[in-house]
Amino acid sequence: MYYICMYCIPIEIIMYCPIVHRTHWIPELVYDYFQGFTSWTKRDFNQFVKANEKYGRDDIESIAKEVDGKMPEEVIEYSAVFWERCHELQDIDRIMAQIERGESKIQRRASIKKALDAKVIPPHLSYCFFFV
Repeated sequence: MYYICMYCIPIEIIMYCPIVHRTHWIPELVYDYFQGFTSWTKRDFNQFVKANEKYGRDDIESIAKEVDGKMPEEVIEYSAVFWERCHELQDIDRIMAQIERGESKIQRRASIKKALDAKVIPPHLSYCFFFV
């Protein structure tokens, strides 16, 4: 575990990070806050983006199952930071277009299902209709 003395950190970083104000010694969590998610590979990132496209950004449980080799807690933490800081990515327009395209497919499927459910005769009423 890394420990960083808050007195050795430049004031700009201390003002930027809300966690630093709470303690004189900073655990590894804050170190990762500045260095990024060092255990996440490009493959993990791509799986995360594809899972967001497939399930939508709000279905974090399904997204966590889709990212191989990561615990659900890791994916939840990564997701929170991703959505907070995604505007810093170079190709965020392409990534957001991909995710939003998937989310629109999810919404379309849901609306089609809802329309079909409204048109289908409920099973308990099916005996009332005779087919010739």
